Amino acid sequence: MSRDELDRLLFGPEPGQKPGGMGTVRFVAHCPGNSDVVLERCKDVLEVALRLSNEGECREEVWASSLPSWFVNQCPPKPSQQELEAFDRLPLEERIRLGRERKWPLVAFVNTFTALTDERYWRWWDAAVVDANTVYVAVEVKDWPFPWESLRQLLLLCGATSVEAEE
Repeated sequence: MSRDELDRLLFGPEPGQKPGGMGTVRFVAHCPGNSDVVLERCKDVLEVALRLSNEGECREEVWASSLPSWFVNQCPPKPSQQELEAFDRLPLEERIRLGRERKWPLVAFVNTFTALTDERYWRWWDAAVVDANTVYVAVEVKDWPFPWESLRQLLLLCGATSVEAEE
């Protein structure tokens, strides 16, 4: 984790600061009238995730005790080997559909920040509450398209009802 990312999360980008890679991509998080709460929760979770990642901490139990309890409680249990095998036998379209509908277990979120930390596909850039139902989140990316399911899951677990890339 770059120290810049944590600073941007806490204070926003510095005047004149330019993103690396190909720049930023903006996402729209739709919220049920509580966009300020969703953004605050997202920042709270991400701050802990970035700090633990920066420390090289990868034990799920440390993350579970460090992250806000409301977040940990939103995460379903890790699927059993039997459940994973059954999922793998499903047709691709069904796996994609279920993957979009299901929330991630905590271990999947932890892996986003601990496995190949330097290879994360997005980094926090900035965010703003547009109105009671909308939050814009900008992330710094190296390439487009890029895997952004971890960002979507983060926002959903923090209370957003849907998240989409801005067109």
